[in-house]
Amino acid sequence: MNPLVSVIIPVHNGAHFLPDSLASVFAQEYRPMEVIVADDGSTDGSADVAESFPGVRCLRLEKRGVSRARNLAVAASAGEWLAFLDADDRWFPRKLTEQVALGEARPDAGLVLCREVHRFSVDIPEWFHGPTDGSAVTAYEPSAWLVRRAVFERVGGFDEARSL
Repeated sequence: MNPLVSVIIPVHNGAHFLPDSLASVFAQEYRPMEVIVADDGSTDGSADVAESFPGVRCLRLEKRGVSRARNLAVAASAGEWLAFLDADDRWFPRKLTEQVALGEARPDAGLVLCREVHRFSVDIPEWFHGPTDGSAVTAYEPSAWLVRRAVFERVGGFDEARSL
């Protein structure tokens, strides 16, 4: 039997992105998974959007930052593996299948990364310095992570003093 993956999605005023993000989660080939959205004090109806998806558990939180939202969602989760997805990101359908297979094949692995493709529907922001031709590059931000719970707990979670 496959191990449970807890999908953690922090959101703050991301109601317009959340449907696509959640659709990409439910399009995953991998099962079983639980989906927890941590609404960080949104005022745009993000929590209502999350709760409109069957199978989503939504934590309605006071605005305290993305790191606290992620940590509280992890505390409310039960999965052996933790997968983080920012509310404005989407996953390819085999992301979890491939990452879990790699992690399970290596019991000593605590973190499995994947590659990412950036797509912009508007002008490319000044802060972005990656490829703009659709090339995939290794990703290091949380949306690319699959983390073994035991490792996350040993490390101690996200630093809540940081804003990102």
